[in-house]
Amino acid sequence: MSGNPGVALKSIKESYFSGDEGQKISCIRDSFELNTGASRAFIVAVAKDRSVSTAVRDEAIFFVGLFAQTYLKVLKRLALDRTEVDEVRNRAADSIGDMFERCRKCRSFQTAVGILCQCLADPSPEVRFTACYSLGKMRAKSALACLSRLRQEDNAVSAYGSVSQQAGHSIDFIIRASRKLRLTLDQD
Repeated sequence: MSGNPGVALKSIKESYFSGDEGQKISCIRDSFELNTGASRAFIVAVAKDRSVSTAVRDEAIFFVGLFAQTYLKVLKRLALDRTEVDEVRNRAADSIGDMFERCRKCRSFQTAVGILCQCLADPSPEVRFTACYSLGKMRAKSALACLSRLRQEDNAVSAYGSVSQQAGHSIDFIIRASRKLRLTLDQD
């Protein structure tokens, strides 16, 4: 690959548009490694493009989730747009959780929690399960009420397991993490 990011991205795009699904996924990874504004814009465009396969979009959405929080609005649109296929909404909810797992003091944290709480009303049990999981790994105390409601009312079973059980696991994890933090602060 060229030392010039612009030339490298041009080569990646040429391979992407002429390649099969596996090549497209490889090009998304290569574009992510360039880490330029243009390469990030390319990945976001692929994530939004409904004409490409779900597997390719899934890969692009994963990398959007690794970008800076400014890409939260892209993930929000993908997670909440009911005209998107379940797999896309599911990956977007997972990526939001990945983005904010270690960033509870980030400016957009509560916005991310709100988006995931909206995902708890998604018609797909897989999306609801993943939203529960993401809220748990984010240790989102402000989501306890939404999760509690789901634990009581949602008897659906997703491909990953019971939605109500995952809501319960996430609640337990958030409470344990909160207690652990208080104990650490009390010892200081």
